[in-house]
Amino acid sequence: GFNSIVPDYSKRQAWNCDESKLLLRSGDGEVLLFDGNNYQYIKKLDMVGGEDVFWHHNDPKLIYFSRDSVLFSYNIDSETATPIHTFTKYTWINTRGEGNLSLDGKYYAFVGQIYNYSTGDLTFKDIVVYNIISDVEVSTMAIPQDSITDFDWVSISPLGNYVVVDYANVEVG
Repeated sequence: GFNSIVPDYSKRQAWNCDESKLLLRSGDGEVLLFDGNNYQYIKKLDMVGGEDVFWHHNDPKLIYFSRDSVLFSYNIDSETATPIHTFTKYTWINTRGEGNLSLDGKYYAFVGQIYNYSTGDLTFKDIVVYNIISDVEVSTMAIPQDSITDFDWVSISPLGNYVVVDYANVEVG
């Protein structure tokens, strides 16, 4: 069985748009599909993963997720993942696990990250706003490198007209 099955994150919608399905995560990060009416386990979504997993805003069978530098859509019935866009300038794209899509499913704001495999250095390079519907990078803003140690997460606002960036300055004493 699974232990500690929980919603992905408190800021994320666990139910799809018609509330017929529910996405949860196991303690080891697996994405699990449940019946939204009786909460019965349906299946593990083997192809779905990463920090950003979102239900489509009006298609109850579709999920969006990012893996490495690719944004995918995933059909829960046919179990097919379809690449939507590859962001070749980056090693990884994501909100750092706390962002959402705009309510209309049009905008995805993420941080483009570059990982140096030989040194192990990770650079938070740019904040990008991507229009999923028209397949266009709407805006790119370089992250000021002097504040990069404090960068935490990014999200598009619910209406899609603002980008929210969180810098967490935590002192350990």
